[in-house]
Amino acid sequence: MNNGWLNIPWSYYSIVCVMIAAAYAVVSISPYKNFKWSALPSWKYFILRWLHTVVWLFLFAACIHLKVTAGAGMSVARWLALIGLFLYFIYFAVFMLTKMKPTKR
Repeated sequence: MNNGWLNIPWSYYSIVCVMIAAAYAVVSISPYKNFKWSALPSWKYFILRWLHTVVWLFLFAACIHLKVTAGAGMSVARWLALIGLFLYFIYFAVFMLTKMKPTKR
């Protein structure tokens, strides 16, 4: 099984994942207009600035693993994808909490 959903090769999915990760590494998404990154604690800064990139890198790793193992390593790829999903939940929760409660300007 070298192909994923819609019979598209895993290598194509991995290329898309790494391109999205690179885009999020270059461009930071602010929770609201006039957001001040310097007003955040360091742990919140790391989560909001870098965790979304890390999520896409986990998805990239899962796709590459499926491509290299020809689908035989499905359990490892699932764990990588589930870790990415867990990290995304953390990112999304912190993003929404920050969006609902803006820091003072």
